[in-house]
Amino acid sequence: MACGEITGAQNGLNCSAHTEAKEQAIKSKLFTGGESGELFMHEGAPFPGQGQVMEHFHGDYINDMVLNDETNRLYIVTSSKKIAVYNTETLEKICEKVGAHTKGIYGIALATYGNAADVVTCSADNTVKGWSLNEDTKELKQEYSILQAPKHKEGVTHQLLNLVCFEENSS
Repeated sequence: MACGEITGAQNGLNCSAHTEAKEQAIKSKLFTGGESGELFMHEGAPFPGQGQVMEHFHGDYINDMVLNDETNRLYIVTSSKKIAVYNTETLEKICEKVGAHTKGIYGIALATYGNAADVVTCSADNTVKGWSLNEDTKELKQEYSILQAPKHKEGVTHQLLNLVCFEENSS
């Protein structure tokens, strides 16, 4: 195996990287997941080898993930309507929200505007929802549902596959 070759998650790979500078040293972690349903953590650049399995979502796809470096939180979404939140330092699962949408969740993004939610998700159920993590109760709370995609004229429903949040510059 060549230096820096990463193995682990298979097919439909998603990843998120976490880098922090501590005492003149850079500590890096790479999180990967995909169709295998396994969530891996790879430590230290150039990330050689297999990585550590953090969780196995049996019979489930990890469709997307996003990392909040400021709070050390990794959010993942799955095809079976789940949102899971992990602490990137301890690698412990903080919480899991089952049935967050009525169909599979395809995308997740950090909510970079305002303070109403921590993350937003989009789903095959044609909705976009905002979620906040209560650090005291370790629960995800739905803050809002901001969109329902229209049906096509033949009755086919458009699916929302991904999203990006940004703050509009009003100048």
